Amino acid sequence: VEQELLLGSVITKLAAADSGHSESTALAHAYSLRARALANQEKWSMAIEDAQKVVLGEKLRLAATDASLSLSYRVWADAEEQLRLIDEKDGETHNKERVIAVLQHWQKAQPNYRTKLQREMQEILDK
Repeated sequence: VEQELLLGSVITKLAAADSGHSESTALAHAYSLRARALANQEKWSMAIEDAQKVVLGEKLRLAATDASLSLSYRVWADAEEQLRLIDEKDGETHNKERVIAVLQHWQKAQPNYRTKLQREMQEILDK
């Protein structure tokens, strides 16, 4: 919770600043870190929202480092998988395709992870 609050303050200040390249890179990284902190607290929807800001927002995506992008995609994919497992446990159906779509998007954005992500997609489809 402390990390989430601290990163929230950093995000607010960076977003309010006149964003140059370094501030956008810092902002993307802060969103990625907060997404992970939220996921660690099992706040899946909020984690997805922050991760999506980095990977789907054009300015942040372009300014983000490879590490920030990877972290954001990892958090987003893991959070979607957790939501799927929760729904499954509750007897509801949560579409596996949502997790697969995130992994496919990640694969296009960072092709160097292609083999790993294809293996992960196959594991999800085999469940």
